[in-house]
Amino acid sequence: MLKKTSISYFKYRKQAERSIKAGVNDIKLSPLSSDLESHLNEFNRLRNWQNHIPESLLTSEISLVEEDKLLKRSKNPIEVFYYKYVSLEYFKDLYITSRNFYQVSRKIHQSVKRDYSLLINESVEIRRIFTDKVRTIEDFDAAKKSAKIQGLKSTE
Repeated sequence: MLKKTSISYFKYRKQAERSIKAGVNDIKLSPLSSDLESHLNEFNRLRNWQNHIPESLLTSEISLVEEDKLLKRSKNPIEVFYYKYVSLEYFKDLYITSRNFYQVSRKIHQSVKRDYSLLINESVEIRRIFTDKVRTIEDFDAAKKSAKIQGLKSTE
């Protein structure tokens, strides 16, 4: 029977830490620096924030509209703005944010690999395999099955 749960690296570490504290001896975790632990916590908060439209975002946007720092939107029709141009400052901020995100992601990925190596009791090796095989619609079967288990409506 498949479970209706998922586990992130953040959740895996929390569950493993609880098990270790409860006396389970066959679970090992690599130590995390306080900096990396902070990044992992922040990634979890960012994931939660980006997957939900928080009230704080709406409140912030209303405040910026009132200060004439954000374009006012009509209620109907709904207007979606597509910008042809961005300022250098905007582009620079996007670049720096993306670069920093990538650097932290790499550190977390290395930690995931260390913990996975401890879990399987051998050094993990990741190989990039390029293939000429055609990717077919059947490659989505696992994702569709997962969505069904989560109670999501089918897109078929």
